Amino acid sequence: MSDVGALIVASGRGSGFGGAIALGRWQVGTVLQHIADVVRSTGIEDITVVLGPMGEDIAEAADLDDAIFVIDPDWAEGLSSGLRVGLDTMWRSSDLEIALILEIEHPDIDAETISAVLATHREGERHVTLPKYRYARGGPIAVGRWLWPRLMGLEGDLDLVTFIDAHKDWAHDVWIDRLGPGRVETSSDLAALVAGR
Repeated sequence: MSDVGALIVASGRGSGFGGAIALGRWQVGTVLQHIADVVRSTGIEDITVVLGPMGEDIAEAADLDDAIFVIDPDWAEGLSSGLRVGLDTMWRSSDLEIALILEIEHPDIDAETISAVLATHREGERHVTLPKYRYARGGPIAVGRWLWPRLMGLEGDLDLVTFIDAHKDWAHDVWIDRLGPGRVETSSDLAALVAGR
């Protein structure tokens, strides 16, 4: 997995409910710790985390070993700004060919889905590979290095899946026979998600 880097975008507007989603409680740890643990369980060692408001507090509180933390000064713009900052940081590493993009608002991920997405990405000829949960696409999303500059040129509070839907020739789907990860925007969302596991 030395050519794969995970990009956890935790800089968006959904950073609230009295504290950052990244620091929300997930079982015995935090949401950010949970996502990083799942990613590392698949063999990915290179992790870049993009932070926005409360960025310094999150970086100080997080225990992610050698993960790279980057503060996004333009976090209010939305996901596109986080992608620019994160992919630019990863671009500087000549060893990375695949970015696995994860959003902090979708913490209910599993190692099996990540492994399936990456295996399919390596076997295919498309620039993007993403899971299709029954009938809806979702994340995490594997993106080949060739496409990183295009993503770094995006602006606004975009929905990455919707953007990919508009470029069907780029992407390959991996069928996942379950509903996709729920979106966490409030403390109630997070509590319900954790309770349901």
